[in-house]
Amino acid sequence: METYVYIDMLFLINFCMDYIILRMTGRLCSRASKRYRAAFGASFAAALYVLFIVFGSGGVFGVLTGAMGILGGVAITFFPLKRRQFGTLALGAYVLTIAMGGGCLAAYYMITSQYGNGVTLWLLAGSAAVSYILLRQVISRVKRGTMKKAVFAEVRVRMGNAETAFTALVDTGHSLYEPISGKPVVVAEYAALKPLFPQDLCALFETTNCEDSENAANAFVSAGFASRFRLVPYHSVGKRGGLLTGFRPDEVMIGGVPRDVIIAVYNGLLSLDGDSEGEKRALISPELTEVG
Repeated sequence: METYVYIDMLFLINFCMDYIILRMTGRLCSRASKRYRAAFGASFAAALYVLFIVFGSGGVFGVLTGAMGILGGVAITFFPLKRRQFGTLALGAYVLTIAMGGGCLAAYYMITSQYGNGVTLWLLAGSAAVSYILLRQVISRVKRGTMKKAVFAEVRVRMGNAETAFTALVDTGHSLYEPISGKPVVVAEYAALKPLFPQDLCALFETTNCEDSENAANAFVSAGFASRFRLVPYHSVGKRGGLLTGFRPDEVMIGGVPRDVIIAVYNGLLSLDGDSEGEKRALISPELTEVG
């Protein structure tokens, strides 16, 4: 009995699975990625798998091909990476691959035992969707559970000749990225950043005008900081979407290590005790405290 393999369907199925795994790996490891980069990474992994099916043979070669596909997908999706970051992301991707493959296999056998044999595209898609939902819930619970106590980092920001320093909370739930550059975002209180700003920008943040993107842009132009101006979209409890006014500083040191980030200005209090004189004046992601 001959077996027919449709290359286009094989590629499509593997592309979808690899894309989901790569995006979830970023979520698990608090490392954001752009969708088109994840698509390129998934395409590489899927193409390598198709080549293995067409020209390869089983055994060790198949295992190595699968491993190379995952490693290549991670490298393409999250480039540039340091060695430690690459190892963490690769491990996360392997764990998710095993978990998702196991979930799809379990769903397949449960469904076929009830409704008969035969692999269909809808069956695979449904199994993948169920596995994806379950894994997302597990990842969210694991990430919430890892933060047993607050962790803090010292932040120093320089813009021109002005400089300020404050303490930031390392928040596992914080994953803001500036959409154009893809740089991570530090959310800081206006009061902590005020020493950096000229009078025009202080006037902006001391009124409600900073909530209007046009007013904010005009204020940065008037202050001579037009090239520094950024808008950072965000979601919060009770608010489906909004924009934070941000800027590109000259230098940011987090824990004594230089970081390439965007600063978003929060016109309120972030300190844990709700005191305007509290020490915790900013939120940063765990990624910005990694060493090596």
